[in-house]
Amino acid sequence: MGDAVVVSAFECVTPAGRSADETWRALSAGRSGVRAFAGYRTEGAVSAGAPLPACAAEIPMAVDELAGSPVRLARSAEPGYHAARLVVARALRRLSMSGPRHDPERIAMIGAASFGEPAAWAPGVGGSGPDSRPQSARTPSSPPPSQHPQGALGLIATEHGLEGPCFMVGSACSSGAQAVYVAASLIRSGAIDAAVVVGHEFPLSPGNVASLDRMSVLYRPDDPRDRARSEPARASRPFSRDRRGFVLAEAAAALVLSSAPCADRRGWPRLAGLRGAFACGDADLVSHPSLEGVGRCVRGAMADAWLGPEGIGCVHAHATSSPSGDRAELGGLRHALGATFPAVPVVASKSQLGHALGASALLSIGLAIRGMAEGVVLPTLHHEPDPSLPAPRVSAASAAHPHKTAMVNAFGLGGANVTLIFSRGPDARPA
Repeated sequence: MGDAVVVSAFECVTPAGRSADETWRALSAGRSGVRAFAGYRTEGAVSAGAPLPACAAEIPMAVDELAGSPVRLARSAEPGYHAARLVVARALRRLSMSGPRHDPERIAMIGAASFGEPAAWAPGVGGSGPDSRPQSARTPSSPPPSQHPQGALGLIATEHGLEGPCFMVGSACSSGAQAVYVAASLIRSGAIDAAVVVGHEFPLSPGNVASLDRMSVLYRPDDPRDRARSEPARASRPFSRDRRGFVLAEAAAALVLSSAPCADRRGWPRLAGLRGAFACGDADLVSHPSLEGVGRCVRGAMADAWLGPEGIGCVHAHATSSPSGDRAELGGLRHALGATFPAVPVVASKSQLGHALGASALLSIGLAIRGMAEGVVLPTLHHEPDPSLPAPRVSAASAAHPHKTAMVNAFGLGGANVTLIFSRGPDARPA
């Protein structure tokens, strides 16, 4: 990549905060967005008999707040659409960007998600349970466009007058990273000048939970000695000896990528450069990443970045807390990084944010970029070393660590592996 593709803006809403700045402050302070799960927001019989996850990470915003106006809420009750629309608007506002002014046919809108919106939602999002939310949900006779991820993406592109390629990427947990990989490839090829990449996930519906529960990937509190039974936030514990699966999370995040000349012409900041990228498949078990696939992906990204292991300043791991996934990732990292592995800080932000599936990699990218700007690595909470795993260098609290490069890993269902390497941009500044 050679920093030919740059990141100029990032925004998000997460279980830890209503904005990127608020999220960073919460995570830096060691706070977690994981809570006990009170119940589904979907209405009526659709929830009857559906399994309930013990814990979840829900955003602290109501859907009317996400929508921003009663008119928008009346048109659509889908929180994923409103959250995606909000973070895209904020990111573009940072650049004073409008489509017509910036050659709209050369700006793509690329989305990332694992699941579509549930069939019906109550208009309240966030809070401590269904009783705390407004209950005047509308159940449309036919699904509005915003209920389908591609429809939502098209509505957002239309609002900003963006006429470049507009499509969704759906590769499960690696969707956000795959979307960035595709966007960067289009920019490098000269097909487009810039891309808005947005990922959103609101997966806490009975059908989604049931399917993931059948795959045995969600955290289950079926051990009376489990330390999360009294403290739900401890349910998400990547790399720990007693990890038991991931905690589902809600989130939305948006990045603006462009070619370096495009950013310079428009006066956009260069917060980071995409130094290297690689994607591959496992051709192995569909539900679990392979050590060989992880190692191949990491080595490929380092080769694309023209970096050796000593050039990696920090790793933002996929780290879902699954027994097999964490084992494969740490094993692959150790093989790829060799003797430098014990010295490279590893961040597992899902210990604080839970797993936001299609949005998770975009969150990791934003945190990686902010970490380089601040010279800080975030904590990995609740970690108790697993003697059967390679020992990662994780911190229980935020730690000063000046670094100029950061690796982001994302591994999706079916062996959809992506590794991205970012470099600190000349316009990166501590907040």
